[in-house]
Amino acid sequence: VLDARVSLAVSPAFAIDLGLFKAPFSAEFLTAAPSIDFVNRSQMVSALAPGRETGVAFRGDVSGIGYQLGAFNGNGRQGIMGNDDDNLLFAGRLSKRRTTSDGSWEVGAHGAFSDDPNRERTLFGADARVTNGPWLVSAEVLGGEIALDGGAATDPLGYQATAGYMITPDRHQVLVRWDALDLDDGTGNQRFVVLGYNFWPTSAFEWQVNYLIPVQWGNVGDHQVLLNFQAAF
Repeated sequence: VLDARVSLAVSPAFAIDLGLFKAPFSAEFLTAAPSIDFVNRSQMVSALAPGRETGVAFRGDVSGIGYQLGAFNGNGRQGIMGNDDDNLLFAGRLSKRRTTSDGSWEVGAHGAFSDDPNRERTLFGADARVTNGPWLVSAEVLGGEIALDGGAATDPLGYQATAGYMITPDRHQVLVRWDALDLDDGTGNQRFVVLGYNFWPTSAFEWQVNYLIPVQWGNVGDHQVLLNFQAAF
């Protein structure tokens, strides 16, 4: 079970979610796995974004601005069994979305804070996505501070920029992404150029092929190929 929640929609401006679900944060993190642009989410989202959490969240749309605010156990999917430190994870997101005659655009900002065992974590970020006809452009930045007990701290920072083109409507799409992450832990800045191809033979099936090129200034590392096949029932 990935999500287990009960929701109460009072009005378009106010709804409550209670249970196990994704903490409100980055747009790519909140996008369901079958709908993301590449086989995997960006490095920064995979490494830094809060995961599925047990808690309560409030959401709605006020004057065209969408909001999501929540307080969570902070123990991930295991949090449903208890809280190991009696502290909470707080997360929130604001977004603005508009549909145009040829596509849509969305911008958002998000943040999270938790006082975990052995560390205090503060995260913040922003994202944007524009579609216009066959074209897609998106970008996101995510950073923060992780303060460890004893005074040491790291300042991780990641960002991505993506462009895509739908060659044939709802059938063939090509994409390219610059994906960078520096965890500020001595491992250095991990940079990748990701080339993507998505193919939908029918509305129920999708093939994804990604070609990853690790890039460090002055040299290129070992390349990787990722494959993904999805079937909807």
